[in-house]
Amino acid sequence: SAIPATGSTNVTVFGSHFGEFFNEISGKIGATTASSSFWMSDSSLVCIVSHGVGTALDIEVNGGSQQNTVSQLFSYRLPKFNASISTLPTTGSLNVTLSGRNFGEQDFNISVAVGGSQSLSTTWVSDSSLVLKSQNGVGVGQVLVLSLQTNTVSLGEMLSFQPPQAQIKNTSSVPATGGVMFSLIGASFGVFDSTVEAMLGDTACENTAWTSDSSIVCSTPSGTGPTHAASLTIVMQRTTAVNFLNYTIPRISSIETSNSPTTGDVSITVHGLNFGTHSTSQTASIGQTNCQSTKWIADTSVICQTPDMIGIRNAITISIDKQMKQADISILANKPMANKLVQMNHPTTASTNMTVIGENFGTSGYSAAVRVGG
Repeated sequence: SAIPATGSTNVTVFGSHFGEFFNEISGKIGATTASSSFWMSDSSLVCIVSHGVGTALDIEVNGGSQQNTVSQLFSYRLPKFNASISTLPTTGSLNVTLSGRNFGEQDFNISVAVGGSQSLSTTWVSDSSLVLKSQNGVGVGQVLVLSLQTNTVSLGEMLSFQPPQAQIKNTSSVPATGGVMFSLIGASFGVFDSTVEAMLGDTACENTAWTSDSSIVCSTPSGTGPTHAASLTIVMQRTTAVNFLNYTIPRISSIETSNSPTTGDVSITVHGLNFGTHSTSQTASIGQTNCQSTKWIADTSVICQTPDMIGIRNAITISIDKQMKQADISILANKPMANKLVQMNHPTTASTNMTVIGENFGTSGYSAAVRVGG
């Protein structure tokens, strides 16, 4: 079986023709002569092995002027180790201590890689300690691999780089059509351009570009509504900034028709901005009553099928994804018009019922009043 890298272990070598009496005989492990060798019999030799590293090393036995070599017979134990931390900064240059054993009693040019990238440096300290200076990087599940001569050993635990961290803040509003560049500020985005994905709410940014370890630039997608979260994913690590961005509140600029019969059911086109780039939850209302239907046409227009109404101050309101805007523009209900009376004459001394026939009197019992004469 393998022995520790510190050596000083007795190893018995069995063979033949070592001699029938004490003889000057020596053993050699790899390129290193045993610190001491003792003849035991014609078929055995005891060597006190020096410190070293490596596996499948040759054993050479020298007796007088003769020697014999057996290939790949001897091995030192492979290093076993653990890291002092499990999370690395994305910017690198952090000294990480590896504690363990079988690193060797001297520097054998050990190297350490994290996730396939060689550390900036690896410093041998003792048989039980190494110090590596980490390389920059991003992501999780990074395997730490130690290379010693022809052998490699992996740390059982996975290391990870620090996950991205986005600052939580509200930004100014952006139009519903999107296409506005904004910066997502934070830390641990990486010191090089990797696989970066940014989203606003449930929608991916139109374009996302890495700029530094603390900044990502995103072109906003189209959308509507307030308080959208911004999320950023870098190599399977995600961070979210809540209440990050608002889309601009819808604005009404004009209407194509300013009058409607009291019975409603007239299509009125409402013009403005930030109505959204597709049909979502757009709702128009006139006065306190929702339109019979609201049809999205474009970011700049919707069509309202008017409800029944009366009066002259029926303000029009647009509501989209919890954002509401009432315009200074009102829809006028057509004036009531009396065309005839069912009873033309009535006594001067008594009250009587009289039916007035006309239009635009309303569809329910409003506060209607009829005046006869002055």
